[in-house]
Amino acid sequence: MRKSTVQYRQRILNALAEPGYRPQPREILARRLKIDRKNLPRHNAALKELIAGGEVIEGRSGQLSLHRKASLELVTGIVRRIGSGAAYVIPHAEGQPGSRGPADVFVDARDIADAHTGDEVLVRLLSRRRSGGQRCGRIERVLERATSVFVGTYFVHQEQGLVSVDGTTFSEPISVGDPGAKGARPDDKVVIEMLRFPSQRQ
Repeated sequence: MRKSTVQYRQRILNALAEPGYRPQPREILARRLKIDRKNLPRHNAALKELIAGGEVIEGRSGQLSLHRKASLELVTGIVRRIGSGAAYVIPHAEGQPGSRGPADVFVDARDIADAHTGDEVLVRLLSRRRSGGQRCGRIERVLERATSVFVGTYFVHQEQGLVSVDGTTFSEPISVGDPGAKGARPDDKVVIEMLRFPSQRQ
């Protein structure tokens, strides 16, 4: 779903964290948050993400509750890759507009998975810290891609069509299948849609 579910996730977390909240089924929670039929798919998608990420627990009887420990260990934010292959995750600011959220989280290249600059991600805070005390994390999954469309230069190597994407987002060429697909010729500027994003291991 292209539109971000951030606001829905935050509303769910806020509701479950309210003093006096008692575990209740998802249908009652949706009514409590006044989610109409039009926005119910986004609300359900946000709830699914929270349950999959361990922030919300759904009991055997369908009762929803907040996993407080997990909530402290999981942060959502935006990725900024750096030249070394590592990245920083800038957590979403909380509270009033303009307020600063938690400190940026450093993510080693081996813990980035297939996230790239601008992606919204769920990152798990790790016990280790950098020498200056900065928190380290591991990206659990990409919540929303910044874009899946890129511009680059087409070329052929060993009978395989490849595109060298402009900028520093990808360090390796991207495979685009059959040489000459869509009439592209070597050194042509092309626009590609990424079907599967490369990771550190693949």
